[in-house]
Amino acid sequence: LVGSEMCIRDRPGCALLLEPHFVDLAIANAGSVQHQLVLPNDPTLAGRLVHQQMLPIELDASGQIGAVRATNALTLTLGYF
Repeated sequence: LVGSEMCIRDRPGCALLLEPHFVDLAIANAGSVQHQLVLPNDPTLAGRLVHQQMLPIELDASGQIGAVRATNALTLTLGYF
């Protein structure tokens, strides 16, 4: 799946850049969405990498899919501050 085009044909900006090991649904509110990942307070997680990408699906007024896009992929390093 990685690198495949998930959008309507000939539409740029929708490449799946990560292998989907975890999938979650988030509902948009006023055109934006917030996502939170809760991790345990475990020092053995320090230095580990977390990868994330979102594929927002926009619905039109009739509830039909209007657009599918993809965000950039993020790589985050877990740590303590």
